[in-house]
Amino acid sequence: MGRLLARFSGMPRSIDGRPATVGGPLPAARPPKPDRRRHALAPGSAPRHDGLRGRARPGGVATRARLPGMAEVTESTVIAGVYEVVPSIHGDDRGFFVETYRREWFPHGREMIQGNRGDRVAGCLVGLHYHLHQADYWYVPYGTARVVLHDLRQGSPTEGATISTDLGQAADGSHQHRGIFIPPGVAHGFASLTDMTITYLVDGYYNPADELGVAWDDPEIAGDWGVEAPILSERDKQNPARADLPEGRRPYWPMRT
Repeated sequence: MGRLLARFSGMPRSIDGRPATVGGPLPAARPPKPDRRRHALAPGSAPRHDGLRGRARPGGVATRARLPGMAEVTESTVIAGVYEVVPSIHGDDRGFFVETYRREWFPHGREMIQGNRGDRVAGCLVGLHYHLHQADYWYVPYGTARVVLHDLRQGSPTEGATISTDLGQAADGSHQHRGIFIPPGVAHGFASLTDMTITYLVDGYYNPADELGVAWDDPEIAGDWGVEAPILSERDKQNPARADLPEGRRPYWPMRT
């Protein structure tokens, strides 16, 4: 089983709020209440330790369950509210069958109402993006994606934590078909280590007012992308640093999942 990895060098060791109407304005993000407990670590200084099943995050431990569809669903110990899904694979000489998503896997979340697919050639980087009103579920059926997640939520017990992990095909050619659930307020992006396809389910229809971003190369985030001189969109080249996020567009804790 692959592991969600903290910041590292070398090859990886295999591992909240209804949405606004389409095109409509979004309410500003509310700041955390003064008496809300905050994580003691400063933004960007949260520990980046070995993965999903490594040391427990402050204030909690990972939860793991074998749920309908024979999938193992585990909450990250690095970023609160991020979940990894390892589904069962049923195969024979003809090929294989795998369930890539079930509503029951995320009883705390809302129904996914839109599915998207993206294809990228090797060497591209998408992100970092984040939403105040949308959760994502990512799955890579073809190729390899290096996924980077960063907790932007003010007051989160894991505020400032960063995860890097690979989805899709491993170096040995195997494919465990893992998926990742990403809650609102957690910045997310991926780099295409090979030509690849990513599918992502979302629980809100596309709304440009909720398509927000933060710089992929911000040293406070320190994502390990696995690529040099990546190909980026013009939009992603213009994303601000974490410290320069506009007022009212900074996520807060708690947000819905």
